[in-house]
Amino acid sequence: ELFGYVAEYGMPLEERGSQAICTALVACVPEKASVELPDGQVEEVPFEASVEAIMAALTQKTEVRGASSDVDVPEFLIPQEELSRLLEERQPSFVPPSFQPNVIKGTEGLPDAAEVTGVKLLELSNGVRVNYRRTENEPSAAMVRMVARGGRAMEDLEAGPMGFGSVAVGVRTLSEAGTVGGWEREQVELFCLHHLINCVLEADEEFTAMDFHFAVGEGGMRAVLELLHLILESPRWDPSALDRSKQLYLNHYRAQQKSLERATAAKLMDAMLSRDRRFLDPTPEEVSMLTLDGVRDMVQAQLFGGNLEISIVGDFDEAEVEECVLNFLGTIRSGPPQLTNSSPPEAPIELNLSVPADSPLRRQRLLLQDSDDRACAYVAGPAPNRWGPLPPFTPSAKPGAAGSAPQSSTAATLRRGHPLYTSVSLSLLVEIINSRLFTTVRDALGLTYDVSFELSMFERLANGWFVLSVTSTPQKIDDALAASIRTLRGIGAQQVTQRELDRARRTLLTRHESDLKDNPYWLGLLTHLQSDAVPGKDLNCLRDLPAMYESARVEDIYHAYSGLQLDDGSIFSCVGVAGRNPQAAPDVPPPAPQAAVLQQAVRYGQDAVATTAAAASSSMAAAQQTEGDGQSKDPRVMANAAAAMLAAFQAAGMGNMQKSQDDPPQRPPQ
Repeated sequence: ELFGYVAEYGMPLEERGSQAICTALVACVPEKASVELPDGQVEEVPFEASVEAIMAALTQKTEVRGASSDVDVPEFLIPQEELSRLLEERQPSFVPPSFQPNVIKGTEGLPDAAEVTGVKLLELSNGVRVNYRRTENEPSAAMVRMVARGGRAMEDLEAGPMGFGSVAVGVRTLSEAGTVGGWEREQVELFCLHHLINCVLEADEEFTAMDFHFAVGEGGMRAVLELLHLILESPRWDPSALDRSKQLYLNHYRAQQKSLERATAAKLMDAMLSRDRRFLDPTPEEVSMLTLDGVRDMVQAQLFGGNLEISIVGDFDEAEVEECVLNFLGTIRSGPPQLTNSSPPEAPIELNLSVPADSPLRRQRLLLQDSDDRACAYVAGPAPNRWGPLPPFTPSAKPGAAGSAPQSSTAATLRRGHPLYTSVSLSLLVEIINSRLFTTVRDALGLTYDVSFELSMFERLANGWFVLSVTSTPQKIDDALAASIRTLRGIGAQQVTQRELDRARRTLLTRHESDLKDNPYWLGLLTHLQSDAVPGKDLNCLRDLPAMYESARVEDIYHAYSGLQLDDGSIFSCVGVAGRNPQAAPDVPPPAPQAAVLQQAVRYGQDAVATTAAAASSSMAAAQQTEGDGQSKDPRVMANAAAAMLAAFQAAGMGNMQKSQDDPPQRPPQ
């Protein structure tokens, strides 16, 4: 009745069941459509639609479907008889954990990490490792995370059935199938709905992970682990699910070309990673070469007992958890299944650092037609992963740690020997860099409304990268990019103060204490506690995290900073400009090399003030002379002058800055 004007389109009025008549039709159609060829390849062709074709489709007689039949919702996905057979056949049991905590010097007298954190570690005879902790953050609710080593890093370094995109599309195919074992899709959906189970399966660069959020009442824990058991033991690989997944990634790729931010970032990463497309969205050509056997083998090669770690957090009964873990996780096969094709060996990350420093590939530009004028820019370069290693520590290479109290070499050595040292130092460095970017590029120079600095912080891959992103107007984006790079490189010239370190420390500790009230954060803390792929992480890391933040020194920040490669021969940048008529790049000189920035580092004191103030006066005089000559004021000249004056004020205030973290921040004169 409600949509009769659509369902009865083209019928005579006397045959209509509704008096509503369609008065207008608006059709939104794509420019291109994906068509599968007889050989299995997917080709994009122009989508042609005429008024006559649309009217014919609406008036076409369709079969009237009756009501769907009732669906039998199973009480258990694994009946008791099947469970008894599995228990008798595979004889699961708990074994002593094979992953032993790291021996950390200087922590021998601290309380046991398991008692402090409340985390329990289990290992099953089939190699599955389980970490769990009971919390009351969400009453009668819990979360389960399954993590398997692999991820997109396992993809082959060329297009093909097991090449670029095979893990990403394969994981999506398994999720799209929506069923496991011998059950129908509708039965599994209603089973999850009955137990309030929400499931997400994803693959990132390093791992394949599945998260479950559910209610623990009425057998919720058993229901989730039953579902997880069948996903690992009896997954359903449906060709139609593969087609839907391929179409999803094709749409995702096409949408990327229309997004200024995503297209700019993709162009940057493509230049930095060269031919290694494992960490980029697959292209239509790469997607078309994927097969069901190929994506299935790539995913199945990661999902077996000896490669799994399960983390459980929530408001549950511990005895029930251990019983369900033994019954449903202990009966998973320990080794990989028989595969049609063997997965290729994992290749390391190789950044494209052989590109000359003056190559246009290092400074690219993207122009995009859009109704709004806007711009963004990205800068990326090599950086260490979460666990290091960092370059050797050389105290003579860093500036003096102003405001830092002296510390014994023994205490410093113990701190640098802790597995958390690199992670904590990098996290504090990111906070300090972001604070300076906001203060300088946004607040002082007014060149941007958003700027940020991030690290990839990989867990097991040996290398990683940093990404600096800035958004602005097309007129200011080049100046904003240059100022952001100068600020990033200026960490080595303008001393990190104790006040900056204390502010970053308070921010991270406050965030940590607040996030402890969330189950997802606890899942992140528990993940990799028993992983062979992340040997640096254990229960001691959870116990010592606040203490490591408290003990961090300014020299640790510079040690972490030395792990970033910021010279012209290492960084890549890409500027994206969108508008009705986006313009090519103006004649803007490239940012000063890192060596030049470091050579111009000022000493804090009267000499620094005089030198910086003189430079500022010269810049302001040049700007005023330009204005006095009747010519238009160059915003870049004024911006450089303002930056020089700001540096002079900061240099003047550094010598008199108080060490107490409770003092109000010293603001430069207006």
